[in-house]
Amino acid sequence: MAEHAAAEAINRIQLLLTHPDDLNHKLPTLISKISCEKAEIDNQLLGEVRNAIEDIKNGLTQIGKSKSDISDIAKALHLMEKASKESQDNIENFEFIKSVYDRFYALESEIERVSMLIADDLKHNYKNSEHLLLIHYHLTKLEEFRSMTMQQVNKSTIDIRLIVEKFFQKLDKTWDMFEDFLWKLVENMVEIILASQGGLLIKVLKIIEYEEREDLKEFEYLDFKAKADSATLQQMKALGERPPRKVKSYKSRMMSALHTGIANRFKDKIIMEQKQSVSDSFKKLEFVIDELLVIHDELILRIPDKDPSFDFFILEYHRNVHYYLNEILKTNIGPSDILNVISWVTNYYDDMNTRVAIPIELLEPKLLDGNEDSLINEYISLTKNKIEEWISNLFDNESRAFINREGPPECDAKGIFISPGITVDLFHIFRQHIESTLRSSRSKLLSDVIKECVQSLLEFLKNMQNMLKKEVQNAIDKPDDIAIGIEYYLIMMANSCMICCDNLEEILKKVEKEINDEYKVSSSQELKKVIDGFSKLSKECYRMLIDIIFATLKPVINQLFTPKWYEGQFVETILVTFEDYYSDFQNHTLEFIFGKIIVESSEKFILCYFEQMRARNSKFKISECSDILSEDYSNAIRTFSQYRPMKRIQKIFEPLEKVIALLTADKKLIYPDFPLIFLEDILVRRDDMDKSTLRETMESCRKKVKEEKVQITSPSIFSSLTQ
Repeated sequence: MAEHAAAEAINRIQLLLTHPDDLNHKLPTLISKISCEKAEIDNQLLGEVRNAIEDIKNGLTQIGKSKSDISDIAKALHLMEKASKESQDNIENFEFIKSVYDRFYALESEIERVSMLIADDLKHNYKNSEHLLLIHYHLTKLEEFRSMTMQQVNKSTIDIRLIVEKFFQKLDKTWDMFEDFLWKLVENMVEIILASQGGLLIKVLKIIEYEEREDLKEFEYLDFKAKADSATLQQMKALGERPPRKVKSYKSRMMSALHTGIANRFKDKIIMEQKQSVSDSFKKLEFVIDELLVIHDELILRIPDKDPSFDFFILEYHRNVHYYLNEILKTNIGPSDILNVISWVTNYYDDMNTRVAIPIELLEPKLLDGNEDSLINEYISLTKNKIEEWISNLFDNESRAFINREGPPECDAKGIFISPGITVDLFHIFRQHIESTLRSSRSKLLSDVIKECVQSLLEFLKNMQNMLKKEVQNAIDKPDDIAIGIEYYLIMMANSCMICCDNLEEILKKVEKEINDEYKVSSSQELKKVIDGFSKLSKECYRMLIDIIFATLKPVINQLFTPKWYEGQFVETILVTFEDYYSDFQNHTLEFIFGKIIVESSEKFILCYFEQMRARNSKFKISECSDILSEDYSNAIRTFSQYRPMKRIQKIFEPLEKVIALLTADKKLIYPDFPLIFLEDILVRRDDMDKSTLRETMESCRKKVKEEKVQITSPSIFSSLTQ
């Protein structure tokens, strides 16, 4: 019975104290109440004992009364139990609150345990960590609990949120302690790996991988939430939103820590002394390749081939080499040190390529920041300046010779007019520097030399072009005030420029064959610029020659279709002049250029012939001009076909043939086959056309064009006519 009473008492206490707050609010009341009840019972029992003998008769009555009292107490306790259950039902999320209470109760001890693990690892002086993954695991779980808790109290008052946040202050400090420890480990990672502790890097990478994966999930969730419609958002809210997570960016922070650690290692290894020689400075960099090989061998056993970790070490080491190499160059290095610098850089690249298996192309930034070429070019810098000076002197000599024309131009073995200064001397220096840099097998240097030479040549061409234009204009405006023979010198210049193009083409082929792909396009473009420049100057030279020829023929051309034209052989005079020029030039002109002169002079002849047809004083006597026009056409074909194929010349003169046929046609048979504006300009000069007839003829032509939808595909020469 005693055991039953004890059990009943325990049950009553358990029912009365179901909530943690009951310890503070109900316990005193219950203690007082139960104490009173206990005292009352004790008094009753004591009285019964004293009076047991005396009141034996009343004992049964008292016992019955006691039973009744016990029954009342049981009912009271039952009511209390019922009230307790009802109070639990009235508290929302009671079980969750209880679990949170239990979790909070254990929070501090867990944080303390993690702090002790960190403190234990700190004994290794940031050179090792036995509990790194375990620490991160526990901190991650604690952080998940915090996120869940903060989400639950998100809509609570600020006071409640501040109270909850206060509970997690120690967790924040512990996280900070862990991260400080983690990044210090990363800063010392090179030393750790060199001590054959590369497995620690794997632990770090696992942590980084986990945090980056969680960051990505957070970004994806936020992105999805931002794009979701209101219905989706309501559904998400009903199902419970994902607890917010702070983005940590561990990968970038790891890279930053590694960067700092490697930079500090270089700083400790390399102490720049004021009087330190370049060779001694380079000796201090000898550790680079050896350490990279150890790092490679250590990591290759633990990290998949596709992992970029080793590439990061390579680039960080290389960037520090780049920095300290530049620091070395800031010292007073002499000429004897230049080859030492270049040799070391070359050996460094070779070792990275052969021993570490890293292609040079992946090593950025380039050592010396491009100053490698400037160092190599230092010994030819004076020569470069001399080239510019020499080209300037060459221009002065060439322009003086062209303007003074004290004798006929020089000829090559085939009798072609050339300028040795341009075709030989100019390209001797140019070719010499290109070929010397080709032998050096330094594509960057070759590219720079080509660029410098091309700039000098383009400047030469520009100055030469301006000089030629000025001299030719003087020849046209004041032919008696200049030296004779400008035509021959223009041929010489055109030939020389074309020979230069051929020479440059040979150099271009050689450069494209030898130079690296990285510089092939830019170098080819530079060389093609100057090739194009010489080609254009050659073209301008023979066109200037044609302009001079036609300038001398201008008085004769102006007489075409005038009254004198019907009496003299003006076109014959023009053609004979052409033949004289051609006979003088042909044996001294490159075949290609001579062919261009024939074609372009014949086209210009036709153009001048057409322009003169539209001249104010031109008049076509239909009864007489037909035969003269046909004779002019035939003589022109005969003359120019001596130098170019007959079919080619006939094709060129086809527009003239059409114009002559239309000009001499019957008024009723005129049909437009070229621009109407030109047709009207020449028809108005027919003596058999009065204004009325001209108007009818033009209206008829316009009507035919409109009705038959005639597509006038005029020869291109008509587009050159003055409108």
